[in-house]
Amino acid sequence: MLLDRTPAEGILLGIKYGVRTWVIDGYTRVIEQPTLTYEELRKPFELEWKDIAKVFYIRSVLQQQRESSSDPFAGANVANGRSDAACPACNIGHSSLCAYSVSLRQKGNSASTLDYGPADAVSMIESEFSDVLQELEASLEA
Repeated sequence: MLLDRTPAEGILLGIKYGVRTWVIDGYTRVIEQPTLTYEELRKPFELEWKDIAKVFYIRSVLQQQRESSSDPFAGANVANGRSDAACPACNIGHSSLCAYSVSLRQKGNSASTLDYGPADAVSMIESEFSDVLQELEASLEA
């Protein structure tokens, strides 16, 4: 692991030197950041836009999985901050201002990382970045 390097540096060094674990670790660290902007990934290490899109896709999928497992309103038809599902606490449609639903969303959330299992992130990274990882393996065999 390249703990003294930024995640983007780890990714690029892993690609440059053909070290699969550095690439996966770098992407895992990027995905686990609590906040992430396009600029953080784009500069100074110049990750490709396709890879940046994959990072944001994986983050959104894993975030949705986390929310759906802890929120009884997940997947409900939500419009203007309200849904057609009745709130178990106030018995009216869900509102983002409802203290009960806000407390459900806050339960178990970590301040430092997104709340999902690392195996989920790694398996999605291996799937979404399979082309990059296969190129690494091919370059090592050559």
